[in-house]
Amino acid sequence: MPTTQQLNLYSYDATPDGTVKIPSLMKAFQQIARVDLDTHGVTYNMMRDANQVFVIIKARIEIKKKISIYDTLYLKTVPTKIQGIIFFRDFRITDADGNLYAVCSTSWVLVNYASRRILKPAQMIADIPHYPEEESDVILTRRFDPVDSPISKSTNVRKIYFSNLDENNHFNNAETASFAIDEIADRIIGGENIKTFEIHFTRESKLGEEIELTTQNTDKASYIFANNITTGNEAFTCMVEFE
Repeated sequence: MPTTQQLNLYSYDATPDGTVKIPSLMKAFQQIARVDLDTHGVTYNMMRDANQVFVIIKARIEIKKKISIYDTLYLKTVPTKIQGIIFFRDFRITDADGNLYAVCSTSWVLVNYASRRILKPAQMIADIPHYPEEESDVILTRRFDPVDSPISKSTNVRKIYFSNLDENNHFNNAETASFAIDEIADRIIGGENIKTFEIHFTRESKLGEEIELTTQNTDKASYIFANNITTGNEAFTCMVEFE
């Protein structure tokens, strides 16, 4: 069954107006997903002993109501389906009455930790039950293409530091989201509210590598295209829609 916990948010999870940061939501999703796997007897340590790890490839968050760090909210997660080599997991944030504040759909692959080779779902150390009836109506975009005529464009280069890494020794997905959000901070400071945040993780990035971020803005959205200039590979792409 789905795993539900109270969503614990703290002062460092807030933007200046008290709204929760997108990377903080990503961290909360990571943690409850791990708790959910634990309930099915698939602990992180067991997976690492088997040289396996989950790697996220896409995430789409749709904000239905503004989330303040002072709200009493609940976070639910459920694995919904396996399609080919892709595992799908959804998240919902509600209040005590069930009113929906945010919903998120994610997709993952199972990877050999040492070789980073993608594994088949049947190779997983244990079966995880899936609940297709719990699937949200969030649809992950196939891909993001450059904007034909953006109203503005900017480029920035960021380096990956030790503090950006996670337990799997790669650029953590919440840290990746932070890089993306930093590129559109002026819009948030200017009073625009994020309606949708979707990020696609193309290639893993490592300590010391440099990421070139190109942001293209339209009237109601921003698109961030990140290339790893150390390796020459695309790192991630991101789309942020505003109200």
